[in-house]
Amino acid sequence: MLNFYNYRTYSNYSQSLLLEGRVCQEKNKHMAKRLISSQAIVEKFNIPYTTVTHYTNLGFFTVVRKKGNRRLYDERQIRMHLKKIAQLVNEGYPLRLIRKKLIG
Repeated sequence: MLNFYNYRTYSNYSQSLLLEGRVCQEKNKHMAKRLISSQAIVEKFNIPYTTVTHYTNLGFFTVVRKKGNRRLYDERQIRMHLKKIAQLVNEGYPLRLIRKKLIG
């Protein structure tokens, strides 16, 4: 039986669910903005496509999502890893040791 109190509680609950849904949608939109394709990495960071593929195979870059034949990465992670890789390469570390430092 639905009385006034139960109706108000249900109404408040449904409104909070709607609000949570909107927040989740906003988070998903925000998350989608941070995804970057391998081609965009090539253009934005000025590195060859083969390097992106090689770094993905070594485990430096993790594919967040695949959309058809496109690999999508987290842009923030790519930026951080490229900075760290460049720093370690300039210090003379080989990729094998850089992999151990980045991945653990």
